[in-house]
Amino acid sequence: MIIEITGALVAVFAAGFLVARRRYRARIAATAGLLLPPPIDAQQYEKARDFYIEMYRASMQQYDKLVPWAAGGALVLSTTLLHDVALKADSILTRALLGGSWVFLFLALISSIMGHFASSRLYSSARAALDVRQNPKATDPEKREAAEHDRIAECSKWFTYWCNYFAGGTLILGLGLLSTWAFLSLFAKELLP
Repeated sequence: MIIEITGALVAVFAAGFLVARRRYRARIAATAGLLLPPPIDAQQYEKARDFYIEMYRASMQQYDKLVPWAAGGALVLSTTLLHDVALKADSILTRALLGGSWVFLFLALISSIMGHFASSRLYSSARAALDVRQNPKATDPEKREAAEHDRIAECSKWFTYWCNYFAGGTLILGLGLLSTWAFLSLFAKELLP
């Protein structure tokens, strides 16, 4: 049941994203040349460009570290908790708490990965827009592309912002349910008659 709901949510999100992206690209094509800020001096340009490149590298390194760590951690936890403890639980409540904690922890993991990726897109898009902005011979199609990069950077900034908050909230909920499950699994027989 949970897998079907999760699959449906992912499919709806992906379809909505594709429709919104297609509609937005059609609207921005006509006005894109007007959206670029003016060029900056050469020293500021080099400093900003180096900053964006360095931040892109750092965010991609974090993204590359996060995926194997999360996959390995999930594998270890799933084999330990599900095999040794969860299958021996007598109460439906404790099983529901464990299942709920896994759902929230999984959502935290997914939103964290999505936030890391959006963060890397933010810096690479801002750097690409900065490069075109500094080119005095940029054509209108290049300016439209730079405006699209600016739009992607702005969208990525907000997406990263909300993914980080969502990941933090779902992590707290997941850990809270997991600690409640652990408490009830260890002490429920002593507390309840």
